[in-house]
Amino acid sequence: MSIQFTFRVAASPYGFRSTGLNVLVLFSIVVDAMPPSIRHYENREELLELLTEPGRYPLEVRDDSMAAAGICRGDTVVVQSQQHARDGDIVVALIDNEEVALARVRLPRPDRIELLAADPADAGRVLDRSRVAIQGKVIGQIRRYP
Repeated sequence: MSIQFTFRVAASPYGFRSTGLNVLVLFSIVVDAMPPSIRHYENREELLELLTEPGRYPLEVRDDSMAAAGICRGDTVVVQSQQHARDGDIVVALIDNEEVALARVRLPRPDRIELLAADPADAGRVLDRSRVAIQGKVIGQIRRYP
């Protein structure tokens, strides 16, 4: 059994749009077929909260630039909408009002921001803070397996 969640993002100039997300309800499968250790999924309320709290939205990952951090192409990240970031946060950043990037943030100076991909071969981008608008912080991730 699955539940359909619909996430709505307020009018956004960044191309985000409402999307549906199927979530498997782990506690609805046949109990007799499961080992006793996993018959009761205790965190189902946390899972629903992760997906439905106000200001949260899902984004599909379209490249492997964060694969070394465990975020791969095809994954869905759950983003908490916010305009600030702390050193080390993984964020959705809008660069020059044109390009959207999923990256880890490093704050070397108050007027600069470094956006780092998880790929060690990628040197990252150091930009003037005025060029970057933080759209939200990644707070969760969902991966489907074939």
